Amino acid sequence: WNDTIANALVGSPVGWSTGLVTVDFTEFKGELVVCNGVDKPILIKSNFTTTYLQDVATGSNVFTPIGRFVTTVNDYTVIAGVAATPFEIHISSKGTSGTYAGDAAPNDGLSINIGAYAPAAGGAIRGISSFRNYLLVHFAKQTVVIELGIYDGSGNHTPKPLDTIPDYGIISHRMALTVEQSFVFADENGVQKSIRNQFGGALETEVLSDKIIPAYVAETPFTQADRYKSFAVSNKNEKRVMFFLNIGGEWTIYTMTYDKGLRRVAWSDFVGWDFSCACTSSRGRVFLSKGTKIYQYGNGVFENEDYTADMIGDYDSAWLTATAYVVGDKVLHEGEVYEVLVNHTSGTFATDLADDKLQLYQGEAIDFDWELPWSDISARMRKKQVRYIGMDTEGTARFNIQCFVDNFYKDFNGNYNPAVETTTTCISHFT
Repeated sequence: WNDTIANALVGSPVGWSTGLVTVDFTEFKGELVVCNGVDKPILIKSNFTTTYLQDVATGSNVFTPIGRFVTTVNDYTVIAGVAATPFEIHISSKGTSGTYAGDAAPNDGLSINIGAYAPAAGGAIRGISSFRNYLLVHFAKQTVVIELGIYDGSGNHTPKPLDTIPDYGIISHRMALTVEQSFVFADENGVQKSIRNQFGGALETEVLSDKIIPAYVAETPFTQADRYKSFAVSNKNEKRVMFFLNIGGEWTIYTMTYDKGLRRVAWSDFVGWDFSCACTSSRGRVFLSKGTKIYQYGNGVFENEDYTADMIGDYDSAWLTATAYVVGDKVLHEGEVYEVLVNHTSGTFATDLADDKLQLYQGEAIDFDWELPWSDISARMRKKQVRYIGMDTEGTARFNIQCFVDNFYKDFNGNYNPAVETTTTCISHFT
């Protein structure tokens, strides 16, 4: 999608603006509706042709809202985050993606001001989501649940606000997803899940992040720019959700691992990543993006995808002769990636490789710390002493293990003070 493609359309319009902050999309009947909050939305069809989103009957997009957020729910396309009307949602005519209030009949599209249903909202709409047959409108401090598809005796569409989830809002529109038939979303104070009350239409909400609240709240993005950058992605194959929180360009990544139905969750943190967005495929593969590159997250489900290093296959440029290279450059040659070991001007590839100026690049080593919980060993009040520690391991990588007793975790100077420690090869089992 660019100016050239746009100019070829009827009326020769221009393409989208530059310097965009966010892009959001939703699927509607096999087509993608894409919004950016600055320009009119576009429609990407199943054959990859792209046009401006418009009323099919008239070919006009005069009444199409310019919104930042878009979702599909119950045969309607809903757009929100319009700068001029920050508390309104714009609902399409039933069964359409491009017909909105003001377009020619037949048309039951309408706009609703949601601000009156969220008195403690804490600002404008931050995002909209679809959960089951409900539309969820998220503010900073509240979420409003709306049922669409209700009509009065005159055939007018009259959406019904079913419930308000008080105290729970959202950080950004990319911090909400459906996990194990629960709706999981994150605001500045924690991560919550909502499920439908089996006796009515209301949603019951429960906090999932109790054990990390102090650290989580301290790392929550405050500026609008940081909130827009923050996002979450669900790794269904490993039953894990990763929450990427951005503060001034620095990433804090909280990872929630869960069991069936999210009855129990465990938290850990990932470091060293600076991806800008992520998505999950229909078979559960996770893809993350940085700049113009897309990376696949490793998994133990599909053959040859159980990666043991980061950035496998990543390169800076294709190898060329008579080219100046510096230490650390990554070059692609005949399908393999090589790392430059010596500053040099390239000769032939075979000569450079034989002279140890290049080596096969196998990715970046993954450093990790795994801290197990304290245990009272069935004798909580007794003083304990540890003299030996042993591991049953297999593999080739090395790791360090430290064991602490009776809360002697750090010494007076703040240094770790293990009772015993050792270094051995790759983790398989502990004994």
